[in-house]
Amino acid sequence: MTAAFEMQRQMIEQTQEMTHEAIDVQKETVHQFVDTMENMESLAEQNNDVSKQTWHAMFDAMESMMPEGSADFSEFEKMVDDGFDQLTESQQQAFDAMNDAMADGASAYDEFADAYVDAVDSSFDSFLDTHEQVEADVEDVTESVSA
Repeated sequence: MTAAFEMQRQMIEQTQEMTHEAIDVQKETVHQFVDTMENMESLAEQNNDVSKQTWHAMFDAMESMMPEGSADFSEFEKMVDDGFDQLTESQQQAFDAMNDAMADGASAYDEFADAYVDAVDSSFDSFLDTHEQVEADVEDVTESVSA
């Protein structure tokens, strides 16, 4: 009987350990998602810069095809610059708000996960205590029957 109780106890302890590992993976996933959003912010900025440079290159190409001094694209270039500056500013504000909200969410999830782990540990500890008591009771009954 002792071997059966030991096997059960090991299975319970392994389940508890797997629960801890699963929660750790979930917490890490949440934090990686937050980091990914920061990378998206950087990509958006790079995209804006490339798009802006593309427009400037297009204006330069158009100007080079025209007779010298016949066209001035500087106003168009200024409008493109202003538009991309406004877009970048708006995106930055949106990303800042989103990153703040995600960081707060990740912190809240960490707190929830830690509380959950504490509750799981408490439940496992109570169950193991009860399991040990049942094992002791079974051993007592077995000894009484054997005698």
